[in-house]
Order: sequence, then C-alpha cells, then structure tokens
Amino acid sequence: MLLAEEFVLLALTPDGAPARGYSNHSDTAVGVTGVLLAELNQEGHLDLTDGRIHLTGTKPRHPLLLQVLDNVSPHEGKKLKSRLPNIKHAGWSEVVDHMIEQGKLGREHHRLHPTRHPVLFLEQQAEILHRVRAAATTDCSMDDRTATLLALAGPCQLLQVVAPDRADRKFAKRRIEEAAARVPTAEAVKYTIDATAAAVVVGS
Repeated sequence: MLLAEEFVLLALTPDGAPARGYSNHSDTAVGVTGVLLAELNQEGHLDLTDGRIHLTGTKPRHPLLLQVLDNVSPHEGKKLKSRLPNIKHAGWSEVVDHMIEQGKLGREHHRLHPTRHPVLFLEQQAEILHRVRAAATTDCSMDDRTATLLALAGPCQLLQVVAPDRADRKFAKRRIEEAAARVPTAEAVKYTIDATAAAVVVGS
C-alpha cells in the first residue's frame, strides 16, 4: 500500500467522511500531494535536498507514482514551496480513484451532503490509526513509514486524529517534530512538509 493511501485512510472516518470535517478537507488534499512527493523522494525518483524539484532519471513501477512524477516534471528546477499547489493530477482525487479501483474505498453520492468514500479495508485502517496514534502519544519507536505519516499529519491539521485526547496533544506536537527529524532523507521531507504547510495556509 502506498504511503498516500495510508494517509487517505488516516484522514477518513470508516463511513467515508473526512475525519476532520469538510472545512479541513483542502488541507488534507494538499497533504496527499506532499506524501506522494515524499514517497517519490524516498524511492530515489525525485531529489528535493535543496528545496527545488530535480528528477533523478529513474521511474517508479507503481502506475500512480509514475503519473505523479510525470506531472511533477514540468516544474523541474523550481522551488517546491512555490509549485506544490500547482502540480496537477497528483493528489486526493487521483489516490481516492485508485483506491476505489483497488476495492479499498467505495463511493457514495448524496443529494444532501458531499460524496463519501466508505472504507472497505477497515482492518488496515484500524492498524494505521493504532500505529500512528501510538507514535504520536507515547515514546514507542516508530518505523519510517509511520514517521513520514506523522510528520505530514501536523501541517495538514490532523492533530486531533492522531491525538484524539486533548491531554495528549502537546506531547503529540513534539512527536510530530521528532518524526520530521528522523524520516528517511529527512532534509528533503522537511522541504516537503514546509511546502505543504505553506500551501495549506494559502488554501485556507
């Protein structure tokens, strides 16, 4: 499962509504793009170490990551922070559509409220929530995937998801900072986090 798919499951309730409400959905959508770029970077297809977009010349095997890389390529050499909101066809809709094709999410259209995407992989969602919440609220060790998810949960307004108990949130903020410092290619992911946070502010 792609990191971006795990991030989508983190951001949805089991019945398919945004976990932080529709008013925060745009923040989460930006986060999906950030996670996709972080995964491309961690696989060695994208170099972001100076805060600019550089293609390495390698191609991912996963068709969705390949599509994202193709849509990032016109921005090569530009600062990620200024370009992240303008990367087309590389975000929430594409990941959700892929997950629907894979039978991981459903799609329910309603006249009275926005479309929902019920989670069909409930056990996987529960495992992701348990893993990320444990990383956010305790001093347990965290693997690289969990660290990346937790690091990007912060700027995407998912603090209440990773730390449902208000008393845990101060500690969770520190753990989010720790996660950002320890993810693979941490400096590059830091640029991704900063770019995501800047895009969230612009979109709010």
